[in-house]
Amino acid sequence: MTTNFFQLLDSLYTAGRWSITIDKAEVGKMSVTVLILDCKPTDDRKNVKARKTMNFREVPEKLDEGFFTALVEPVRETAEMFINREQYAKQLKEEKAESTKAPKGNVSKEQREKEDRKRKFGEVLEKVKKLEADNKYGEAIGLMPKPEDFPEHSDEIKQKLDDLWAKRNSPTLW
Repeated sequence: MTTNFFQLLDSLYTAGRWSITIDKAEVGKMSVTVLILDCKPTDDRKNVKARKTMNFREVPEKLDEGFFTALVEPVRETAEMFINREQYAKQLKEEKAESTKAPKGNVSKEQREKEDRKRKFGEVLEKVKKLEADNKYGEAIGLMPKPEDFPEHSDEIKQKLDDLWAKRNSPTLW
């Protein structure tokens, strides 16, 4: 006896593991349960996700006539679901990775801006100190940044300006 059962099954085959159970349900009828498991050949049992079963209960002659015809559409939909689920999971994973990177990128950008401001402030103070050492207080006062430009250093700027003005206005022997 030759049948084309496995050839027809092969034509329907989708990703996943198939489980087909055939049982003699009642006198003259058979019960066929088809279960497609969502897994890859390398998956262990923990990662296998079962989907709803497709159940057929009919006399053998009717199963011969319509089993594969009735199986085509649900198998196609199940295969699409597996594919879409995998695509969705992949896309979700990528979006999560991007969202975790975004705050870090913003933080580092803010950090860079803060470091740039700190560096610029330090450079200006170095120039002011050189002018102060050369007794060029007027130029040093003119070079000092405004407290509004560096609010985090406003007290330091005000104190330095007061010191420079005091030195500039103090009487000298020369």
